[in-house]
Amino acid sequence: MPLNNNPPKKKKELFNLIMRKMINENINQNRRKFIKWGVASATVFSAFRFLLPSEKKKAPKTETVKMLTREGNLVEVQIVALPPKKKKITNKELQNWILGKHI
Repeated sequence: MPLNNNPPKKKKELFNLIMRKMINENINQNRRKFIKWGVASATVFSAFRFLLPSEKKKAPKTETVKMLTREGNLVEVQIVALPPKKKKITNKELQNWILGKHI
């Protein structure tokens, strides 16, 4: 006679209970791993943000403006090289400036 006195139904319930418990523990472990990896990746990304040079520290780009010369050539001039704003010229002065034509 077998030493096991439990009827088959109780064995099945016990097995199902143990399996559910193992699955729940596995889910909890997966959640913990997910949270740990999330915190670790956020830490690494924030560390890279502070350690890598930012764009503000890079050399400033020189800004240029396209201007037309008297001869009709288009040239780029740095904004820093231009004098501060003065009064606007009149249409007559502009017409006289272009190739010395007097209109």
